Amino acid sequence: MTSPIHFAHGNGFPSASYQLLLNQLSEHHRVCQIPLLGHDPKYPVGNNWSHLTEQLIHSIERQAQQPVIAIGHSLGGALTLLAALQRPELFRAIILLDVPTFNRFESFLVQVAKVTGLINRLSPAHKVKTRRTEWASMAQATDYFRSRRLFSRLHEQCLQDYLACGLTENRQGGVALVYQLAVELAVYRTLPHKMVLQPGMLTVPAGVLVGHQSDTVRKNQYIRMENHLGFTSMRVPGSHMFPLEYPLETAAHIGTLLERMGVQQ
Repeated sequence: MTSPIHFAHGNGFPSASYQLLLNQLSEHHRVCQIPLLGHDPKYPVGNNWSHLTEQLIHSIERQAQQPVIAIGHSLGGALTLLAALQRPELFRAIILLDVPTFNRFESFLVQVAKVTGLINRLSPAHKVKTRRTEWASMAQATDYFRSRRLFSRLHEQCLQDYLACGLTENRQGGVALVYQLAVELAVYRTLPHKMVLQPGMLTVPAGVLVGHQSDTVRKNQYIRMENHLGFTSMRVPGSHMFPLEYPLETAAHIGTLLERMGVQQ
């Protein structure tokens, strides 16, 4: 029997945005997921993402009757790591998609940045806080997103899936973002400084994929994860958004990682 996959999405991008990737993974696994992180009042965004980690743990407990292969992009990957540290018995393996881990000094810097407010400059929060959230029509919204650098590189089907799940009708007859801007900002401003990982702390097989053009995982973090923390690692084409830029290739890379990790699929 193959292990089920649990998927957790990145900040600002509902799980359905990744449908093309999930469809590929579902050819060999039963796939479960969290549709929208941070929007359930039972699991509010808070410092170090403790409630969001609970949301992920409870999602696995509800949807899987055996340990899962947990895959997470960005926010979802960080939560997957934090959950695996707390509840390793729930996991067969984890694969992080462009997610760093911190050493003690990096953790201290993040903590100081949160206390001083510098986190607004060091995270994408300063770019996100002025983001447009409403449009007069779906056509206008589509043109807007196509013009944005972050979205212009997405696989066409992933862009269409994002537009379908990420926008909803508003009271004015236009469309608005489903992912609340306040939630997205809160996630960036409460980045867990507790993501310090030392050898031996993580007791489940772990892999990481990092985009060649990504600046989210620095070179020293990648080397540390590979050489000192025991992660099976690969660099792949694309930016931080590579799961939505190259979804088919990402699914193949995940399969390769699992083979290299010795995880029976």
